[in-house]
Amino acid sequence: MSASLDATFRALCRDFFPRWRDSGAWTIVEGPHGQWVDTQGNTYTTTESGYCARTTKTIFLNYGQHGRQHGRAIIIHEIVHAVTSGAHGKQFCARLRQAAQRASDLGDLTLSAQLREEADAYESTAINLGSPYRRIPKIVCENPGATFEQILTYLANEYGETAPALVARYPRLRTVYQRARRQAITTLRYQRKRLRIHGGVDNMLTYVEERLRLLEAVRDDVPGQQESRTEED
Repeated sequence: MSASLDATFRALCRDFFPRWRDSGAWTIVEGPHGQWVDTQGNTYTTTESGYCARTTKTIFLNYGQHGRQHGRAIIIHEIVHAVTSGAHGKQFCARLRQAAQRASDLGDLTLSAQLREEADAYESTAINLGSPYRRIPKIVCENPGATFEQILTYLANEYGETAPALVARYPRLRTVYQRARRQAITTLRYQRKRLRIHGGVDNMLTYVEERLRLLEAVRDDVPGQQESRTEED
């Protein structure tokens, strides 16, 4: 942690969150909050601009595509998470708007506009990814040739987590993925049979057969692991 970054963090805590009594226990670090290596030896790094790690009381600042000019807005965003919750709900947006008003009061109209625009975006979009268990069937349908590792990497980026952390939070991801593949294969085999018996547009049969080929070509066997039959959340 650089002295200048820590000074910026402390100044923002003082000016925007004066009642945050726990601020002294938190630290700020420049860089992504995590990375992982998949079974093929490929290394991945989380790509979020900022991350609030409640368990370690650490805020990660990863300038990335936003650049340093947005650094203070990113830090304030993550502090709002620390004092509210991990979601971008009503409480989060209300506290972000308070910070925007405070920036305006301090004469920093650029920072105020950045924070207000961000609050507007979250409120209008109503971002809610929901459970990754429910995302997997759609991803499998859209990417029939994807392996579990590839889908896990996609989900990790989408949820701003490392793959191991996501698996720890949702231990049945592989089981749900395997079930989604089986269901997709069963559906496509039925469609192929119907098209062959009753006839149909040639390109439709080709489309079904190609998707089925991709699904059946994926090998996702894990030694010693049996697929669970528990129901999806």
